[in-house]
Amino acid sequence: MVTDSMYVQDIQQEFQKSFAFLKIEFFKNSVKNENNTMRSSPISGKMLVGNVRHIHVDGSVDIDESRSVIELENDFLNSYGLLAQVFRKSGSMWIETTLTDHWSLQRQNEEGRQMS
Repeated sequence: MVTDSMYVQDIQQEFQKSFAFLKIEFFKNSVKNENNTMRSSPISGKMLVGNVRHIHVDGSVDIDESRSVIELENDFLNSYGLLAQVFRKSGSMWIETTLTDHWSLQRQNEEGRQMS
């Protein structure tokens, strides 16, 4: 459930309960830097969702393991105005899943398990 009164870390913790080798981060609106690439600032987990999102409706996001990363990220953006990025565990690091956004959450999580 996504509501204005919850904290960003509540969403992150619920997500990680289902996918131990993935994490989800939320970012402020992207802006182009001097190299003409998009840069975003992460949103603290201690922020209230209502203070950082642009669409203020309550609802839930389907995080079924068969869904792709890009579908999940698009749901957060289109339904709640939250810019989300999924990261996968790789050894002791977290890497963006940008190049594999079409993979299912289950496949991403399994890849993270194998790399950790």
